[in-house]
Amino acid sequence: MKESVLNLSENINNEVSLRLYALTRNNKNNPVEKYELRFAQIEGSAKVEVLEIIKKFLNNKNSDMDNIISFFNFDEDYSPCYEIDSAKIPGFENLINLMSQYMNLKALRSLDIKVDSIVLEIIRGGDRFLFFQRINPKKEITKGGLNMVLSDGSFNRVIDSKSRLELRPYFDFVYMSNKNKFLIFDKNKFENTFDFREIYNDATKTLIEILRGKNVVVNQELATALLSNKHLAIKKKITNLHFGKIFENLDVSILEMTKGIYSEFNINLEIIDGKLHIRDEKNLKNILIVLSESCVKEAAAGTKFIAKSKKRIEA
Repeated sequence: MKESVLNLSENINNEVSLRLYALTRNNKNNPVEKYELRFAQIEGSAKVEVLEIIKKFLNNKNSDMDNIISFFNFDEDYSPCYEIDSAKIPGFENLINLMSQYMNLKALRSLDIKVDSIVLEIIRGGDRFLFFQRINPKKEITKGGLNMVLSDGSFNRVIDSKSRLELRPYFDFVYMSNKNKFLIFDKNKFENTFDFREIYNDATKTLIEILRGKNVVVNQELATALLSNKHLAIKKKITNLHFGKIFENLDVSILEMTKGIYSEFNINLEIIDGKLHIRDEKNLKNILIVLSESCVKEAAAGTKFIAKSKKRIEA
């Protein structure tokens, strides 16, 4: 991935095609209708400046790409850079199809609209690169850095104007069609851009099925609530553990032998007659903390912590 990014940076020039999309995500369940796109060309001095911003951004991210880890990674969940196959992202194929028919999209003729993300598209040869920049919902679309004037569906000048888009010199994630992958620099903004509920629900459904075959009793009311659109933070943690195949290796007998250790962290595992009981949200959170290996004891002072993220240290 890093080699592809550096190759792109070295070969960005004014010959590439450059387009801008204003992306808005709605709450419709139909994946074809989930995203609304408006399209604008970037030409003239604006194109030169935008390409230079992209090039500098990629070069500045050089060192961050030395440790690219999987988006769902059990052993290590903190990194300046993640990757994920684009095929795993619900609705993304439909978004790409919309962009491929950009001439049929509504033109972006005003900046006075609700926009979730600005997407810059570079076409080089047969390859497509998408640079996503989330828009802060508390700010107007016109707040930021580089001034580009919007005129008749095109950004073609760099100048101060009331009808300007100010592009920040930073992107939250990048899609590379030659790898069919996303390179992600801001995990939260990536998840807020796409609808991960389908991934979370599938992983949670699998979890419930696995647990019922492993001497684990899951409260039916809790199981039903988990399969709704509630508890997204919990289901996010479940999904990470699911991709790490942690639940498949769950052994209640081992948990019973070690539950005294976890009680030191105020985590009480309810194991009765060899069965682990998950009666409510608190029980579930406790078992997720244990399975994610988040109970940490500071080496010198012995202070105990529940870690929210971790980075593996090689011996």
